[in-house]
Amino acid sequence: MTNTYAYDLDVAKTYQELILTEKEEDRVCEECDKRIPMFGPAEGDNNEFLRVAERIRYEIFNNGGGNDKTFECDYLRQKMSSFPPEMIPHIKLLIQFLENPSDDEYIYERAMAFSCQLTRYVLTFLE
Repeated sequence: MTNTYAYDLDVAKTYQELILTEKEEDRVCEECDKRIPMFGPAEGDNNEFLRVAERIRYEIFNNGGGNDKTFECDYLRQKMSSFPPEMIPHIKLLIQFLENPSDDEYIYERAMAFSCQLTRYVLTFLE
């Protein structure tokens, strides 16, 4: 099955336009409850991709970065070739932010927004 990635990653959009909606949040919670175990890796590539994407989003939203996310950064680097070309700069920014969190509000908001876009992208594989 081919993934048709159609989400707008326009960096000119505001942070509020890019974060997950309440409906999307509900879907993410539902999918995570079904597919991701409390401990350890998830079974299957797409479920593990969702687990990693949500760990990144949780880290940025709730901790502001700073915790060791080496595994998640390595995972994204490993998957880099599977992303659409227009998404790669955003993934690189996420990795950079996770490895070196920034107090700059613009970079922080971009990292939050791109983590939401990563989650949206992964959800397309689960449909």
